[in-house]
Amino acid sequence: IPEDIEFLPLVELPAHALFGENHPLARRSSVSLEELAELPMVFLDLPLSGEYFQALFMAEGLTPNIGYRFAHPDVIRTMVANGFGYTLANVTPRSDAALDGRKVVRVRLSGSHRPMTLGVASLKSLRPSRLAEAFKAHARSFISSAYVPGMVAPATAPK
Repeated sequence: IPEDIEFLPLVELPAHALFGENHPLARRSSVSLEELAELPMVFLDLPLSGEYFQALFMAEGLTPNIGYRFAHPDVIRTMVANGFGYTLANVTPRSDAALDGRKVVRVRLSGSHRPMTLGVASLKSLRPSRLAEAFKAHARSFISSAYVPGMVAPATAPK
């Protein structure tokens, strides 16, 4: 985080794999990046997300087999649900359905991987408005490892 940014961390979101419900690895309790590296990956191709997920593989001396690149998470979930490959994610919507109604399955990544931290960022040089301060206070009291609006929270996710 740049020096001029104040960051209020709210929750750490661990990385996990998503598979279509009929994928053989969808029945596993965990899967390793080594097992995934050769399989076709449906890659979230956004600047920070892309770097983050590639860094997970690089930390283990691996290169993912990126079969498809999209910037839209719902398209990725639908591709995964339809058997085009797997994906990695940090956020898990409460619904396990893709856009077309097919199911995706969340599987824990084995090993130790740097989580994504969800939080509120603001410029240090700006005096925060009352509204901004109220938002930060609300976010801090509302979002935690036990509750993330619209998502499966880390504390409640299957282990």
